[in-house]
Amino acid sequence: MVPTILDEATGKAVGESLVCVQLVDEIAAANGGSAPPLLPRDPFDRAQARVAAEQVNKTVCSAYYKVLVRPEDEERRTAFADLKKGLLSFAESAKGDFWGGPTLGLVDCVLLPYAYRLYVLEHYRGKEFALPTSGEGGLWEKYHAWLDRAAALPYVARTLPDKERYLLHVSRTRTHARTRTRTHARTRTRTHARARTRACASPYGLCSRAASWHCLTRRYR
Repeated sequence: MVPTILDEATGKAVGESLVCVQLVDEIAAANGGSAPPLLPRDPFDRAQARVAAEQVNKTVCSAYYKVLVRPEDEERRTAFADLKKGLLSFAESAKGDFWGGPTLGLVDCVLLPYAYRLYVLEHYRGKEFALPTSGEGGLWEKYHAWLDRAAALPYVARTLPDKERYLLHVSRTRTHARTRTRTHARTRTRTHARARTRACASPYGLCSRAASWHCLTRRYR
């Protein structure tokens, strides 16, 4: 599912989380909202914040799902290592109580939904997927202090999911993902078997078999 904002009056629609967050912020400002902007006013600082937000999206958010659904232990461990590096990078580059200073900003908004849910990884994957509470020159303490501070904001706290209900939701999602993976694997096996049969029966011999495998490899790459 892709988050989408639809203007029913004009029929205009915008998708993608990062874009939607920035759109809402700009609409609020255009309508005289009093909340501090999510992006700094300086163009260079705004660009830096957008780069940092995208980096969080790639390192932490993507890794979260890999740890949760990937079947191979090595893949999960690699993803968790990437996730921790992303969190440490966030903490190291933060300039105040929040990433950009004294108020919540775009980078915080990108990370916060996932940071709050990381207890899920330890619950389903074991203690080796629990975040350190201290170390790295104080960066882990800084990260956890940021998370506590952000989650305590009244307008954030009322949007956070109940932990037990979210664990149940994740359990259903993981079951669905495993079912899709097994179905896809069976489909690929049957497709490969048919391709091998056709290739071996072909008068063109090895050349035809090589072409079949090349097409299948490109299709599932």
